[in-house]
Amino acid sequence: MPYTLTPQRHAARERVIAQRDDVTRRYTNGESLLSLAHVYNVGNSWLRDRFAEWDIPLRTRSESVKAAWRHVRKTEQVSTFRRPAD
Repeated sequence: MPYTLTPQRHAARERVIAQRDDVTRRYTNGESLLSLAHVYNVGNSWLRDRFAEWDIPLRTRSESVKAAWRHVRKTEQVSTFRRPAD
């Protein structure tokens, strides 16, 4: 039996396509692809395919981590570097 989209999922995909400029702006400003997929209720692989189709460069894993850390306040960042005890 072939896979068919539910009307809700189809509407969500259409909304992403209609709001393409906003979606790509949010991604290029640092929002993660996964969070955008959750906000718009679409699959992250589907959204990744749209970015590739729209020629939006995807972040590497390293770039994604750096973008995530930019949104954390300096006081909340915990170093994983262990200093020797005095």
